[in-house]
Amino acid sequence: MSPHPETKSYDNRVAAPLARLWPWVIQTGRFNRRAGLAPRTFAFRPDPRGGSRVFGEEPILGLRMKYEERPFEWVRHAWFEVERVFSSGTLHWLKLRSEFREENGATAVRNSIHFLARNAVASWLTRLVFDRRIAPGFTATYRELEASLGRAVAPVDPFRPAREAAPAEREALRAKLAALGAGSALADGLARFLLTADDGDLAKIRPWRFARQHGFDRGEVLSVFLKGVRAGLFELGWNLLCPSCRGPKDGTETLSDLKREGHCPSCNIDFTANFDESVELNFTPHESLRKVERQVYCTGGPGATAHVWFQVRLRGPRRLALDLEPGMYRLVGLPGAGSRLLHVDAGAEGRLVTARFPEPGAADLAVAPGRVEFQLEGGSTDAELLVRLERAEWLDDIVTAADAAAHQGFRELFSSEVLRPGQELALKSVTILFTDLKDSTRFYNEHGDPRAFAAVNRHFDVLLAAVRASDGAVVKTIGDAVMAVFTLPERGVEAAFRMLAGMAELNRRSGATPLLVKLGLHTGPALAVTLNERLDYFGQTVNLAARTEGVGRGNELILSRTLYDREAVRAFLDGSGARVEAVETKLKGFEDTVSLMRVVPTEASLRRYTAAP
Repeated sequence: MSPHPETKSYDNRVAAPLARLWPWVIQTGRFNRRAGLAPRTFAFRPDPRGGSRVFGEEPILGLRMKYEERPFEWVRHAWFEVERVFSSGTLHWLKLRSEFREENGATAVRNSIHFLARNAVASWLTRLVFDRRIAPGFTATYRELEASLGRAVAPVDPFRPAREAAPAEREALRAKLAALGAGSALADGLARFLLTADDGDLAKIRPWRFARQHGFDRGEVLSVFLKGVRAGLFELGWNLLCPSCRGPKDGTETLSDLKREGHCPSCNIDFTANFDESVELNFTPHESLRKVERQVYCTGGPGATAHVWFQVRLRGPRRLALDLEPGMYRLVGLPGAGSRLLHVDAGAEGRLVTARFPEPGAADLAVAPGRVEFQLEGGSTDAELLVRLERAEWLDDIVTAADAAAHQGFRELFSSEVLRPGQELALKSVTILFTDLKDSTRFYNEHGDPRAFAAVNRHFDVLLAAVRASDGAVVKTIGDAVMAVFTLPERGVEAAFRMLAGMAELNRRSGATPLLVKLGLHTGPALAVTLNERLDYFGQTVNLAARTEGVGRGNELILSRTLYDREAVRAFLDGSGARVEAVETKLKGFEDTVSLMRVVPTEASLRRYTAAP
């Protein structure tokens, strides 16, 4: 009997909403490991047309199955599938597909294999493996997910622990973490994670992902990891992130060894690093704590590129639909078929997107949020295209080099982490705060050098505490002035409020002539460089922030109009009750008149913040 395509399916029902189940089932590598499948090896070969071809090998029933893996396809909250074309083994080709549908708060799941066997015996073996190995393993894993996600508060890892930890081992690690400043809940949760989590989750730990999944403060978690490096619990590493797949590439142990240019073998593209997007800080347990095995159970897939909401292979017209949240998206055709921005905004009309690839120079698109239908055209059976919809925003779970450089604990513990001499990395946006004392010369003359010096040092303590409390970092002090940096504009403004609150308390307790602080802030692009053996910032954004401070009269903030116009900053100021007025002025070094905003906080708004010690 001649071979013919066959299909084998089985159904599961998971008592959990699809939105909660989806983030876990798309982690196909971890899912396959939990289901008992064997690890695989993969190799990437550049495709002359663009991108890379993926070749894999895995053992099944003692046979080495070699295949080319086509790009994964998926639609968020609906389905995903992958096709493999075999060069050895029992099959000609195989397609694995998982479909999900929500039903009354639960999720119906159908897993299918579509395959073409080389002969009748190969067909029987494939069905046997599916029925005896794959289906039971998947069903058991769904039951684990169901049990975990059914709880009121799901743990970090809803799969069962990869390994158990003796109570004494866990308590010893918990005590070490507590000694680093971790609160009781954080020390307990982090100890459990480090001792029992899947190896794949520990190979490159993202502290802010851990913080989000646990519900801990991001700054506290990052501080514990940084201190843990010094204590010998963790190893610190840097990676470049591919702007396409956003996977980590070209890892190094020190920032100075990191190259500005990177290459992604899976996407087959070269790219230039951005300090605030594509340079990532991550951690791995030290081998004395736990040895992590780096085995691969899957490559690609929706879990590896969580910013991609759908990805399909285009061989002609194709229609699909999915729910879109408000925000900015990018519709991309690969290889080299162009891209278009898609604005999902409540003010837009219609929910239909029609796009043809390639179509260079096509205009941006806009639709209303909700169920959006896509009509895609392009590609052919001879030269297919890969079309995907990406969220334009980068993931919040990534601790970028810009985040690290703006973290006071990192600057204090890792002052040796600098860029190579002559190297500079661009930042798309950074918020710079400059301070200076008003009439400091007169203050020294009135009080004498010893007393004035002590007062100025206490003022530095107040400013540093305010910067630290708002997740910023002091870059340097220049005489009586401070330069601080923040990754979020609103946190810079918050720090300025904390500074004024702290200085008011310091002046009240001293009873002497009050020290008045002038504050100026600006946000914009900059270059990260190494100056005087430390990370510093350079460019017009820094220059304008420095000049802005000089406009201040004390006990107020001077903001650039660019900073003031940020939505989060406006929301902060509106909630503060501060008085705001526009200022048009000339600044040294700038030819045109500069638009600034003078912000005068009220006593009530300053009382919200902890007074200086």
